[in-house]
Amino acid sequence: MEYSDIHIGGFTLAADSTLTAFGKPSAVEVLAGRVRVPQDATRSTMTLPTVIAPPTFVGFDFYDQPCFVGIEMREVMALASRSIQNGLGGSSDLVLRGSGLKQISVVLRWPGYSGYHIERVVNAVEADGRPLSRARLLVEVSELVGKFMERVRLGKMTATSGSEWDLVNAIHPGQIHLVGILHVGGNVYAPELHVDVATKI
Repeated sequence: MEYSDIHIGGFTLAADSTLTAFGKPSAVEVLAGRVRVPQDATRSTMTLPTVIAPPTFVGFDFYDQPCFVGIEMREVMALASRSIQNGLGGSSDLVLRGSGLKQISVVLRWPGYSGYHIERVVNAVEADGRPLSRARLLVEVSELVGKFMERVRLGKMTATSGSEWDLVNAIHPGQIHLVGILHVGGNVYAPELHVDVATKI
C-alpha cells in the first residue's frame, strides 16, 4: 500500500454533486439534511479488459443502520479500537472478488483545497493471499481520509479564503460521513463523503 500526493492545479470541481461527469451519482442516495462532497476525480486512462467488472459502489454502514448512512468521520479516525470494523455490515464480504482487479487507486480531493489530492493504492489481494474484505477496505480508505484531514489540521494544506468547504472554519469532522467508495473509471475510486448540513458543531 502506498500514498502519493499530487499537485494538479487548475481542475474544476463539480458545482452540485460528485462525479457528475461520470454519470454515477445515481448509484448512491444522499439522505435528507446532507450534501455530497463534490469531487472532480481523475478519470483513469487505463483501459480494462472486458472480463474485468469493477463494482460501481462499495458501501460502509453499521449493521443496525439503513443504507447510505455511513460512518461519522470522528469514528472513522478512531479505527484503532476496531469497534467500527466489528460493527460493520458485511464486514467479511470479499468486495473485489470476481471483479478481475488486482488493485484499485482511491483518490480524494476536497473542494476549496485547489491543487491537491491524495491517493492510495489498495491491493485486491492481501500479502497473506486473502482477498480484500469490506472491513479491510474500510481501514484503507479511513487511513487515506484521515491523512488528508491531518494534513489540513497541521496547516500543510489550506482552503481558499471564505470557502464553504473549509475543514477548519466551516466544516467539522462530526458533520462528515464516509458512506463508501464510488467507481469513477478504470481502476480508480473516490471516497463517497456526505456532510450533515443540519448539524452545527
